[in-house]
Amino acid sequence: MSRLIVVSNRVRAPEKKGEAPAGGLAVALSAALREYSGFWFGWSGETASGFANRAINDLAPFKPTVATTCYGMNDGQYHPFTDTIGNNYENNMRKVTAAAAVAKSPTLRFSLA
Repeated sequence: MSRLIVVSNRVRAPEKKGEAPAGGLAVALSAALREYSGFWFGWSGETASGFANRAINDLAPFKPTVATTCYGMNDGQYHPFTDTIGNNYENNMRKVTAAAAVAKSPTLRFSLA
């Protein structure tokens, strides 16, 4: 059985019974989450370094066959790009990749923010 697990740096507001989710990402994921018995969790303001520190614990219990990440804006703290920001982001994404391998997630896909 396939299952969709979404981990993001944005989470939808809790739904009231019978109320449709608001917002683009929530609307886009709603049908897929229902179809694949999925769930969505995350932390508002998440960064690549934050997920790198938790990735093994967050991924391993679910044994995902594919994990997709999308980090970037929060990592730059909404400042113009600098080499320091770029180097920190690259180093943290390498840690995420290593953690996914330890968690035995065979495919990790990156999406640029």
